[in-house]
Amino acid sequence: MASCSEDGLAIKQISGAQFQAAATSMAMDGKVQLLLGVSLLELALVIAMNRVVVKREQPVYNFEMVYQEYREFMSKHTSVSVELYSKPVAFKV
Repeated sequence: MASCSEDGLAIKQISGAQFQAAATSMAMDGKVQLLLGVSLLELALVIAMNRVVVKREQPVYNFEMVYQEYREFMSKHTSVSVELYSKPVAFKV
């Protein structure tokens, strides 16, 4: 279905669902799309990596540093419903 605007150009009308789908796809950041399929442990470790980088103000880190940040975060936030995974389990991720 097309309608005519004041300047004579045809404008295609779209449904609300089509508009919402288009807006959602445009608003989704590439980084967010990368994280859509990760587990809670993987997401927690990514957050811990970011926290290590921010705290130390340098992009150099290793697994020990990330796991320590993950443990500190989990110990401070006991209300979080994610369990604290052991180091060997987290390392396999």
